[in-house]
Amino acid sequence: MCVANSARSQLAEGLARSMFAGRAEVQSAGSQPSKVNPFAIWALSEVGIDISKNFSKSVDDLSSGFLATIDYVITLCAEEVCPILASKAKKLHWPLPDPGGKGGTEEEQLNRFRTARDEIRNRLEKFSQELKLLEKKSMTTKYSVHAVQDKKDVSRTSFPKSEILFDTSKDRNTDLPGPAELLLTSLAACTLKNLERYSNILPFQYEAAEIEVEGERQEAPPKFLRFGYTLKIRTNESDQRIELLKKNIERYGTIYNTLAASSPISGQIVRWAGETSVKHAI
Repeated sequence: MCVANSARSQLAEGLARSMFAGRAEVQSAGSQPSKVNPFAIWALSEVGIDISKNFSKSVDDLSSGFLATIDYVITLCAEEVCPILASKAKKLHWPLPDPGGKGGTEEEQLNRFRTARDEIRNRLEKFSQELKLLEKKSMTTKYSVHAVQDKKDVSRTSFPKSEILFDTSKDRNTDLPGPAELLLTSLAACTLKNLERYSNILPFQYEAAEIEVEGERQEAPPKFLRFGYTLKIRTNESDQRIELLKKNIERYGTIYNTLAASSPISGQIVRWAGETSVKHAI
């Protein structure tokens, strides 16, 4: 919430709707609504969020059903008097200067909105992590696999529609993946799975992808010192959108976060010009 529901709260609504898609209902409002600032629309379009159909709302425009179920109210006013919402919801105050109230050249105004956008996004990301910690104290997912040693040098793990053979010989058998290659494969699978997931959420258009993953192993004591990956994507999206995709892929990758806690991971996404017959309809 802010006063005019034209700049800061519109930025916050657009970012929060994108970030919490499917997990929360998000609305914005102001005490003296005016109209959505075009620079707010512009700044969010740069990160793939469209609020061009939004309109400024007062608190009275919010439905009674929504008001009755609010968990958090976030106010963004800095120099003004913030609107008051009669609610038992937890109140958070993130004071931010109004990016729309100082005039200037078009570029100066847009830069102020970019600064406000990035500050709000950083605060929402921190808020999201805090919520996840609260939620996940009582939420875990268990996984299990069953492996069988067919021969002394070959083992397999089976799934309903497939199986994986892997090397368990005392010497390395390069014909089959060993534990190290399976670990790198899990990082590759995690990255490609999150690519597909966040291409739908952002959204992000791509036609095909391939990934190279490498790891540097120390012999004594045996452990990985570092990991690296190069994800190639065939896409016409902008470099800024590719960077946004990379941040989401890494931030929410289970295998990525698990490995990154013990060894550094360096990664890059590059444009892939290779021919492919695979098409993804996003």
